[in-house]
Amino acid sequence: ATAAAVAAISAIFFWLSKRRTRQGTPAQLTEHGGLWEGFWTALFFRVSRRMAASRTGSGKNWRPLIQVFAGDSETHGELIHTAALLTRQGGALATYAMIGSSPGTHRIDEPGRAVRDLEAYVGSFGQPNVFTRVIETGDFFEAVIVAAQAAAFAAGEYNTVMMGLPGTPRTDREFTRLLMQLSAIRRNVLLLKRGNQTWSAISGPVIVWWGGQENNVRLMLILAYLLTESSFRLHGIRHPIHLKTVLSDPSRNDEVLQRLQQSLELLRMTAETMIVPNPEQLPVSEVLARESVGAALVIAGMARPDESGLKSYLPGLRTIAGGFGSTLLVMNNIPEIRYV
Repeated sequence: ATAAAVAAISAIFFWLSKRRTRQGTPAQLTEHGGLWEGFWTALFFRVSRRMAASRTGSGKNWRPLIQVFAGDSETHGELIHTAALLTRQGGALATYAMIGSSPGTHRIDEPGRAVRDLEAYVGSFGQPNVFTRVIETGDFFEAVIVAAQAAAFAAGEYNTVMMGLPGTPRTDREFTRLLMQLSAIRRNVLLLKRGNQTWSAISGPVIVWWGGQENNVRLMLILAYLLTESSFRLHGIRHPIHLKTVLSDPSRNDEVLQRLQQSLELLRMTAETMIVPNPEQLPVSEVLARESVGAALVIAGMARPDESGLKSYLPGLRTIAGGFGSTLLVMNNIPEIRYV
């Protein structure tokens, strides 16, 4: 019976394949439908329903599902490449080319050209989990919020928004309000500041600075692990992970060191831990810059902004990141997920 069933199914498959080949033109193929398109569509819906039914929200199953908002690959190439490294081992990446939609701001073919350029760039990564889309908008900040809320991946939502750290104060208030809104809708935020060189192509450690928030540093360590592993497989350069913190009270050395080791053990990671003493209580930005010399990439946390910090929040981030080379700033906005 099994042999007869296999023979019958094979005969049907062979007949359908031959019929598809004889159709000839793309129009005829569309008219009769694609055998594999129907199969994969049905499978996608089935898997999506099963994912929705089995979703637990556990940090053990957390994967980076990242939305990157960029203008073009030439200006934001390192931003897109870093996001691709983060999602290379099991996440998903949606890249958005943002185009102004005001009258006279672009030619008729510009959206099509933008998406073709972006697809060609991300296609060079060789990753099947990278998707591209063009957004025409007259308001960048509003478009980011709408896309972050509306976009979904299979049965779930994208959990992280990644952008470049603004270099000028021209839109500081609007950008800070955007970060507040992303925090309110529970999307992790990553801001990348470019260095003089592409960080993944140079040697040196990835330094993670622990500022006291346990869940935030675990997220930063996970991101550091994903980046270093993907970079090694792609470029052959091994970036060791260093976990550091600044401490002004030497009597707490053992306690803090134990907490650092505990975070690594819970994540089943290995990294070099270091406590940087600061008994003189020098400015933290000065200490961080001094102790980050030689790093390929620095990963640091950022607090959630509020209305009182509309003018000072981004200047403060630029002051801290200004002492580093390539820098990834991380804001954990999903407190119910425990990264273990």
